[in-house]
Amino acid sequence: APVLKEITDFMFTNTAIKKIPDCLQNVTKVGQKAFYTCKELTEVTLTEIDTVGVGAFYQCAALKQVTLESTRYIDADAFRSCAALERLSLPKVEFIGNFAFNSCTKLESIDLPQALSIGNYTFAKCENIKEVSVPKVEWLGMECFEYCSSLKSFKSTTVKTIDPRCFADCSAMTEVDLPLLTNLSSYMFYRCYALTQVNLPNVKRVGNFVFHTNKALESISLPEVTFFGTNTFNGCANLREVNIPKADTLGFQMFSSCTNLSEISLPRVNYIDSKAFLKCSGLNTVKFGATGEIKFNGAEVFSEASYSTCDLYLNANGIEIQNVTGTSWKDYVWKSVTPYKMVTKGQFFCHHFHFLSLPTTSIQNHKKPPGLLKESTQIMWIDSHLGPFLLIYFSICFSFLFRSSFFLFADYTSNIQAPESKRRLYS
Repeated sequence: APVLKEITDFMFTNTAIKKIPDCLQNVTKVGQKAFYTCKELTEVTLTEIDTVGVGAFYQCAALKQVTLESTRYIDADAFRSCAALERLSLPKVEFIGNFAFNSCTKLESIDLPQALSIGNYTFAKCENIKEVSVPKVEWLGMECFEYCSSLKSFKSTTVKTIDPRCFADCSAMTEVDLPLLTNLSSYMFYRCYALTQVNLPNVKRVGNFVFHTNKALESISLPEVTFFGTNTFNGCANLREVNIPKADTLGFQMFSSCTNLSEISLPRVNYIDSKAFLKCSGLNTVKFGATGEIKFNGAEVFSEASYSTCDLYLNANGIEIQNVTGTSWKDYVWKSVTPYKMVTKGQFFCHHFHFLSLPTTSIQNHKKPPGLLKESTQIMWIDSHLGPFLLIYFSICFSFLFRSSFFLFADYTSNIQAPESKRRLYS
């Protein structure tokens, strides 16, 4: 008797089959829509299958458990809208196609130990998924987990590429850890209302609406990002701390309605799109570090923001300081406009110098003029190896010029000045 090697296209489509017969256990392929709308099929166990075809089990409404021990490829729509599906065992799957498990609303966990890529919309609308384990995945497709409203975290040390809207509307997600990711596609974490912990240390570009309406987000550090698209943090009402030291571009309405954002430092920003700080009513300190022109696209960058009660700091070495008239800059009237200097190593912003007392033991290994530095000397510096010439004034001696292995340390956030008798160092 001939041995059946394949379940062919449409073989059992829309039939009353309840279980795959034993005679089919050795087949290596399930064809296109082979079990499409088999509404009474409850379990699938196939030990030798290599490939599951397009829509093979699409809309098998009673299917609860799937075990595919040898399967490497699952094609598009394969288990789409299997609303009763609760358990998956896919130990060898490497590729999962578009919509493969879309709208499997009872599925609670995903474990794909060998998967390398997951297609577009694959697990979208799986509203009960709480846990995802994909230790080898490098690529996630567009809207892959969109509307997975029970998914609480996503961590991966292998994912390098994620397409737009992948985690959009994952309203329960609290944590994201993706150390290899270099680009945040548009809408990636759109309306992730519970998101509080974000680790994206190597991201360099951020698309549009990425963190839009992340209401629980209070702080974020994106140390390598240079470019931000539109509406990145729009509606992040509790955002208080933002670290973007390398950003040079802020997009349209980037911080719009971030009402709790009170202070922001922008060391390199030179272009700000319209309404970037729209309705930032809590803003009281803004620091710009660029030395070249800072371009505003339109006159509404700080529209409905609290710039009239905001202290503005501009780099004293920049050309913008020449455009300040009293407290007016860029057609806005600020509470104050203050020049400061920026120390490039470590990016410290200078306004008022403070002094600290260093015991002799903390500086004894460094070169110093004999007899000038005593135990109670008031001095401020941080270690560097640039070897600049510093002009140092002491209250008890004449001016002395010497080569140092230290850099002046300055605090740009404080308005407290040292007493006149202790002001000995100047930039």
